[in-house]
Amino acid sequence: MSKRGRPVSTLIENKLLKYTREYESEDGSTEVWYFDRSITRNGPVSVEIKHFKQYISFEEEQAGLPLTKRQFFNEINHKYVGYARAKALGILK
Repeated sequence: MSKRGRPVSTLIENKLLKYTREYESEDGSTEVWYFDRSITRNGPVSVEIKHFKQYISFEEEQAGLPLTKRQFFNEINHKYVGYARAKALGILK
């Protein structure tokens, strides 16, 4: 007597547990994604980002702007505010 239904597939999957992928973006930076399937199956375990072009931090970018275009840190609510609001709150002296 034969079994009913679809026959069981006997394909052996390639079971890579650890591997990496490299992505290069338009600005020249490279991302290396590290996967470990023994830890998680949903995404990378860690991501390493390498900036090849000159990376400008937020503070350096703000220093090059005029006062009216800068963002100022409000220590009361830990948010950034614009020039007019910073002047009204007394952040600027």
